[in-house]
Amino acid sequence: MSQILGGVFLADPGMGFPPGAPEGQPASVSVTGIVHGLAFMLGMSSLIAAFFVLARRFAVAGDRGWARYSVASSVSFILLTGIGVPGGDFRIVAVGIVIGWAWASLTAARLRAGPPGA
Repeated sequence: MSQILGGVFLADPGMGFPPGAPEGQPASVSVTGIVHGLAFMLGMSSLIAAFFVLARRFAVAGDRGWARYSVASSVSFILLTGIGVPGGDFRIVAVGIVIGWAWASLTAARLRAGPPGA
């Protein structure tokens, strides 16, 4: 849902994004920009929760490699977005998001495959 909201309600141009936009914060934030930001927070909070829920699931199942990968991905994601958002460098945020969604895709494939050796 947050991905749909984030795509329908676009962010206000600023901080050099999209290319050609002025540097720095926008002078004012529109309603669509606010909804976009809220959708981002909802989606990323849900992703962080999924990291830890599935890390726990993998650990309980004895799948330590996937548990470690889940924790490492979550720490990387949190650090990169935590540095990028306040610093206004969304290239750093983009790297964190790629790590997060790559984890989500690989984890979905892993869960679909069933237990190891099945």
